[in-house]
Amino acid sequence: MNLTTWYEVLRSPEELVVNEAYPDRTALNSVAIVTGRDWQSLVRLLVEQAHFRCNLPTYKTCITDMLRASGFKPISSYRSVLETVAKLNFRLFEEKSYIVHLRGGGYYALVPGDERISYVFKGCKLSTTERDRRAVDELWEYIPGSDNRTGIRRKPTRKGSSKDSPSLDKQNENPEGRLIGDCAVRALATLLECSWHDAVDILAQTSDYTDPCINSRRNINNTLKRLGFKHFSGIKVGRRYANGTELCKLLGDRYHNGERIYAQVGKRHCAAIVPSEADGYKIRDTWDSTEREIIEYWVLNKNT
Repeated sequence: MNLTTWYEVLRSPEELVVNEAYPDRTALNSVAIVTGRDWQSLVRLLVEQAHFRCNLPTYKTCITDMLRASGFKPISSYRSVLETVAKLNFRLFEEKSYIVHLRGGGYYALVPGDERISYVFKGCKLSTTERDRRAVDELWEYIPGSDNRTGIRRKPTRKGSSKDSPSLDKQNENPEGRLIGDCAVRALATLLECSWHDAVDILAQTSDYTDPCINSRRNINNTLKRLGFKHFSGIKVGRRYANGTELCKLLGDRYHNGERIYAQVGKRHCAAIVPSEADGYKIRDTWDSTEREIIEYWVLNKNT
């Protein structure tokens, strides 16, 4: 399903079922069902939390902040789906709505049924039998008009990184110095000489705020095309692609006008390659990609 079709379906969220493999989407869908807000405004809210947390919109901390900002407050959860529904049915007269997070699954709306006899699930792809076996990890109560964000940031998670290489300029564009999976945001910020926050917005704007996964390959490629980058396949050295060190040397021989390079390192990482007065080109990243194959790259002319 393309983004246009996806958004059109989401205009009627009560009819939508979202795959639980994407917790960010199930959370957005649940909030849309309960609050009646449209998908794009909720993606914008999720991106807003990404700015605050300096994390990607799909991260758990951002999803939780989005729920809190939308008027949801965590309350005591119960052991199973059946127990949760049974307990809430005693409070059905209050006509409150909830979101539940199932263990090993996604977020789902739990709202009063049409005949106000019992609470019912909406937006849940699971069969009734499979759903009822799940434990409830979180239960969120909807309080219209409230904002329940705590405003507390966690300390950055730091991991060990590789030792320096002559072809690596080790820098981290993340404002909090986080070592997380935001390589596309960091690379874009480096290449465009903009802030990490601006790069997040540029990626989110590509899908017109319909895709919370701003660092998906499809969204990244569409962003690079929109910005005027030109695509090239990786350069072969024998039977393999050139690694980071080899590509930097080849690019130094090929480009002389300050071109800036977005490099796809293997299938799961990307990095910025920028001109260096002393060494031709260098990888600018938190991780050392100098010995990993660059399977494709995108070139932006300095004057573009």
